[in-house]
Amino acid sequence: MGKEYKYMINKGLAFSEEKMMKKLSDRAKEGWILEKVTLMWFKLKKGEPQNLIYAVDCNKVKKSDEEYFEFFEKSGWTHVFTLDYLHFFSAKEGTVPIYTDKDQEGEKYESTRKWYIVALVSSVLAFIACIIISARYGSAMDNTMWFSVIAIVVFLSVMIAVPSLMVTVALYFSARKGKN
Repeated sequence: MGKEYKYMINKGLAFSEEKMMKKLSDRAKEGWILEKVTLMWFKLKKGEPQNLIYAVDCNKVKKSDEEYFEFFEKSGWTHVFTLDYLHFFSAKEGTVPIYTDKDQEGEKYESTRKWYIVALVSSVLAFIACIIISARYGSAMDNTMWFSVIAIVVFLSVMIAVPSLMVTVALYFSARKGKN
């Protein structure tokens, strides 16, 4: 008896959505069907080999919004899984793509990009505030607790700013690619 589940690393849809969807399609042909998605991985379940294509729609609807999912179902797409505002669908090869209009495809992640920009700006401002406070009051902050707080805020700011910048840039280029 073989493995029932297989896991595939999620390299980030902002960076390689097209490649990830193609890879999922390739796995479906081998009998590994997408079942679940997390920020870190795709969970695939062993089944019959199928000629499936996969797509993601970015929309802030609830899982209970039947009208939204019915629209896709009528178009030949089956809802697989929802991760926050990312809705994963599968369909038989040859089904009309979810996005046929390049402008729509380019705007798909606009609200997500705005969220990452806010995270980026907020973390950079927190970082700058910590640097200013340290420079201005550093000698008065002999207290280890204050130094620790500043160090933690700086660390967290960098940990938020770097991925936010990377995703913002990737989404920007994805949107430009979609419009071209």
